Amino acid sequence: MKPHLSGLFSGLVKGYLPQAWTFTTEEGTATLRVDKQGNASVADGVVAPLDVSVSLNQAQLEWALIDQGRGPRPAGQEPSIEFYSDKGQTAFQFLRSRFKL
Repeated sequence: MKPHLSGLFSGLVKGYLPQAWTFTTEEGTATLRVDKQGNASVADGVVAPLDVSVSLNQAQLEWALIDQGRGPRPAGQEPSIEFYSDKGQTAFQFLRSRFKL
């Protein structure tokens, strides 16, 4: 995120930070947090307050994050997405197509 916090659109991006998203698979749950300065950290389990919660299977998560949505999505239920804040929903909608979720 740090590269996006300077330049023309920095004020727009900063307005959506901080963010906390959980990712839950059959392997467990982790929370991705990005602070106001664009520093990202990952914690085991759920760390409140949350902006977005994503539940999907492990193969789909790896496909979205590692393969960046190349090729067909692995089999399984559609990912379940829950929004806890308007800024989380806006950020997710912006990133959704990048990860093909």
